[in-house]
Amino acid sequence: MYGEIITTGNELTSGKTQDLNSWYAAGRLTASGLRVNRITTVGDDLNMVSEALKKAVEASRFVIVTGGLGSTDDDITNEIVAKALNRSLCLDEQMFEKIKGHAKARGIDITPPLEKMAWLPEGAKMLNPEGTACGFSLMENEVHLYFLPGVPDQMRYLMDKFVLPEILTLYKTLPVMRQRILKLYGLDEPKIAGIFKKLSGKTGDIVFGFYPHFPENHITLSLRGESEPAVIKELGRVEGEIRRLVGPYIFAAESESMEEVVGRMLMEKNTTISVAESCTGGLIGHRLTKVPGSSIYFPGGTIVYSNQSKIDLLYVRPETP
Repeated sequence: MYGEIITTGNELTSGKTQDLNSWYAAGRLTASGLRVNRITTVGDDLNMVSEALKKAVEASRFVIVTGGLGSTDDDITNEIVAKALNRSLCLDEQMFEKIKGHAKARGIDITPPLEKMAWLPEGAKMLNPEGTACGFSLMENEVHLYFLPGVPDQMRYLMDKFVLPEILTLYKTLPVMRQRILKLYGLDEPKIAGIFKKLSGKTGDIVFGFYPHFPENHITLSLRGESEPAVIKELGRVEGEIRRLVGPYIFAAESESMEEVVGRMLMEKNTTISVAESCTGGLIGHRLTKVPGSSIYFPGGTIVYSNQSKIDLLYVRPETP
């Protein structure tokens, strides 16, 4: 149940593009009871990607690689895999037919850059042969390897539809994995860390995660176990300890957002809210109106940015700093 994720691309190592693929894949795998031991990000360098792949094959049961499957010069994943695993590149007729159909539908000619996408390492099997998002898989020393595009939407589709279901069939039994999320407001990270020191020795095998999400701080509690009732009971026990320490600062749990909590409280009190915004540029109003039914408690707001608009619309006195 141990796996690795490798994301490739100069756009990632240069900081131009945020790596959302490893974040998504790791989250989906972990929630399914699998474990990710390592995430590696490398640029479009044949030797570095090759080395990362070799290490992953030696240490993991499954490996997921994203990026480098396109037609541009820096899309070299196929060549890297062939070299790293000492395999030949072979023309995959099924993939080639798909590419030709794609080109014909758009009225373009098949070019060498397009054709190279159909040259896969020997033994590769196409993922999603009937669809438009394409990747491939293969086996190396009983390790399952999956190669997915770097485009997040395509990667996520293949991950959910093909990769994750196949990996789960490889294991007859998996430990139960459950997670809870607590959302805090009003405590910064150092204060939270200081409070959590009081939990020392009381949290068992639970793994904590601390995630700043300005202006909030999110705490995750994760636990693996063989019995779902036992896991849920232990999570509940530790959550109770946390709420005893920081309860007044917890405004929501799981997927509930701050704007949803505010909206619920306003409806409970039969109260409305309006906003006059300047530097936020309408952000508060935007967040409030993201909640369905928010017109019940949010009649509207005003965005006033210039000094004159504040004077004209909000009657701010000119002499006010």
